[in-house]
Amino acid sequence: MPAISGKSESSNARSSRRGRRALLKGLLLSAALSMVALSIFHNVASRRLCALRCSRTNELAAKVNESLSEARFQISALIRLPIVQRTAAGDLPSDNPLAVSALKTMKMILRGAIVYEMNLKGDVVACSPYGGEGEKTLTGKNYAFSPYFVKAAKGAKSVVLALDVTTNKRGVYFSAPIRKNGVIVGVLVIQKSVLDIDRFFGLYTDGKALLLSKDGVVFLSNIQSWLFKTAYPINEERRRTLRFSKQFADERLTPLPIHLDAAQVTYNSDIYDVTEAGVAVKGWKVVTLTPSGKDYPYGLAALMALMITL
Repeated sequence: MPAISGKSESSNARSSRRGRRALLKGLLLSAALSMVALSIFHNVASRRLCALRCSRTNELAAKVNESLSEARFQISALIRLPIVQRTAAGDLPSDNPLAVSALKTMKMILRGAIVYEMNLKGDVVACSPYGGEGEKTLTGKNYAFSPYFVKAAKGAKSVVLALDVTTNKRGVYFSAPIRKNGVIVGVLVIQKSVLDIDRFFGLYTDGKALLLSKDGVVFLSNIQSWLFKTAYPINEERRRTLRFSKQFADERLTPLPIHLDAAQVTYNSDIYDVTEAGVAVKGWKVVTLTPSGKDYPYGLAALMALMITL
């Protein structure tokens, strides 16, 4: 009897060990399945979040491009008018009624833009009146230093986003050479306000939104204190060149507290995902900073892990 009892206890011990091993294997298998499932879930969720961030950034870029497209067409039509050509060439006096009338009509079509033409010296020779009662004009001012004049005077159409040195307002400058009998005699400029785009950026609530120049200067943002600061490192020589061009008037172009040259950045101890989308001005782009993990379905991930474990 004692021998039989010993064998029974030994058999029970082996059975107990086999049971524990089976339980351990089951737990390990369950944990492995949970890790695989959560890894797949995380990859899918991350791709969807990335697509969502790109979609929202592209919406901002599309709004910028929409604002740019209308004036491009109108400026091509205006430079063909003989009255515009003769005024730029000096055949007619500055601010003659017919030229001003044509510029005013274009201003009304473009809803609040300032339209003017310059001779080859950079002097404004005709301008659509602006101001509360139309009492202001740019006629007589010289913008020979401006990038949009320099490019157009050499025969190229251009789009320049800049801070006006006279009105101290941000605008988009569309410029084109005025030709008379095939010879460049002046430059036509349509200066369009960015208020509609600025409002759209102001409505962005998923994080921080910026429109950056090719040098990384912040031109539009839902963070007003970031305007005309630089998002990328700029050497002092380039900074002096930008200041001399007056594209951003007399702004100092000091650096932002962060550089946006990485996929993720840290600002005030928070981590942000950086997303970019180009716009229809060479080198310019919309950049958004979204808090890392925003909109991630943490609750669903936890629920999935619990269900697999059970």
